Amino acid sequence: MSRFYGFLSGVTFASIITYITALELRSRTDAARSAMSLTRTTLQSAIEPKRFTITKPTEIEAPRELGETMKDLWDEEIVKGASFVLDTDWTAKVGGGVRKFVNKAVESVRST
Repeated sequence: MSRFYGFLSGVTFASIITYITALELRSRTDAARSAMSLTRTTLQSAIEPKRFTITKPTEIEAPRELGETMKDLWDEEIVKGASFVLDTDWTAKVGGGVRKFVNKAVESVRST
């Protein structure tokens, strides 16, 4: 019977210590949280943010060389040509001829 009482006493003692430790940790956490909150509000009210004026830098254009200008013009023409090819509805322009060619090819394959 004494083993049983010893076991229950140990469990009770360990539970009490665990509970008191949890209460102490919670109270310390709450104290730290309130101190941090007080510090934050103090800093926010005491320190004003520095105001900086932002000036946009002036852009200085260097004179361009003829080669660079020609490259840019060539690139613009390439972009225009690619846009023309991509934007053209080729089925409306050549669709009839292509359709006839495909139909003839299909008929020749079926007949053999």
